[in-house]
Amino acid sequence: MKVQALHSPKRVKADYEGVYSWVRYHAGFSPRFVTSMISYLGLDHHSKILDPFLGTGTTCLEAKRAGISSSGIELNGFAYFIARARLGWGFGNEELEEYLSDISSNVNGRRYQIVTPDFGQWFADGDPAPSEILSLGAGLKDIANRDLRDFLVAALALSVRAAPRVKAGSNPAWSQTGQPRRGPRPDFRRLFLQNARRMLKDQLTVRTAKPARATVRRADTHTADYGEGISAIISSPPYLSRLDYVMAHRIENDLLAALGYQSDPDLLRTKLVGGVVKNGRSAPKLKAEWGETCLRVLQSVKSHPSKGSLTYYYPLMANYFLDMFECMERFKEALATDGALVLVAQSSYYKDIEVPLPKILRTMAKRAGFAEARTIFRVDVTNVIGNMDPEQKAYVPQKTLHEDVILALPQRL
Repeated sequence: MKVQALHSPKRVKADYEGVYSWVRYHAGFSPRFVTSMISYLGLDHHSKILDPFLGTGTTCLEAKRAGISSSGIELNGFAYFIARARLGWGFGNEELEEYLSDISSNVNGRRYQIVTPDFGQWFADGDPAPSEILSLGAGLKDIANRDLRDFLVAALALSVRAAPRVKAGSNPAWSQTGQPRRGPRPDFRRLFLQNARRMLKDQLTVRTAKPARATVRRADTHTADYGEGISAIISSPPYLSRLDYVMAHRIENDLLAALGYQSDPDLLRTKLVGGVVKNGRSAPKLKAEWGETCLRVLQSVKSHPSKGSLTYYYPLMANYFLDMFECMERFKEALATDGALVLVAQSSYYKDIEVPLPKILRTMAKRAGFAEARTIFRVDVTNVIGNMDPEQKAYVPQKTLHEDVILALPQRL
């Protein structure tokens, strides 16, 4: 397959159908990009694919449908359960309806006694909805079929977005609370049942007769065991754009924390690669292996006169590059000698400083031991928040970002 036949990683309207319509995850790439990359790399049923920044599961789902074994790593609870809901095919409509009937009958008249402040903040004072929702969630824990349980947890999480105090702000990737919306109180039990039935209908359309094994692990990419002999790593690491992957779906993550399915979301924000919370990490010692471009960008940020450049943004970015270089070294170790690393990465700006992330990652790959690393596909991006935010436009009036598909090989062809 020629490079020209690769599909763009950028998603369009047609990419938000069926199982991909459940949630608009801000960091995902197109499923058609994954299928075209599988063909480009010549992968088959003997291959193994890894996505260490899995998100909501696109890479593993398309690999599963193509009959290729895959595994993914994801720490964000909401993204993890969406991925599991897309990939867990071990139940059918009859089993789903049996459990929905059982859950509905058992929850009637029962109220969850402990509503955490973080989850309760999304509802008006005295609203019984938080207790009702948590009661539904508590009923899911006894389901022995893990595919079905995780599927229903995802369906419940998708239902809480209708909470009356969820406010749409200027930044679509940041959830926030507001004054309770006027109008009838949402029927969350009905929303949950509707979501579960609709989601199974969507899932049935992507199931194949002979699917390959797809494993999703809830783990930290820094420390997770990648395995070895991986044929291809296909992933999109967090962009250096201060996108907060936890806050984008904060109410859903607050629900999962209240039910005990994950740790406190504020703690989770400190653990993600590319997270926006420093967590007390000071700026690490800069390393020549990161490359001249990376070091130049960091020095420019460090000396920038704007507030917080030295004390917040510089250590945040330096730790991001430290983490990414360590990941790059581990990617090299996990790949088979004839394997391939494919990363989708996008440039960004800090004030008036361009951060050419694709170029930096290509250099890091070579310094980490890859024989070659090059961009094989590029998309210019102009529809970005920075072109609508007056504060950001004051530095660069019209930004054009570059989203690159990077191919790195352990050995030269």
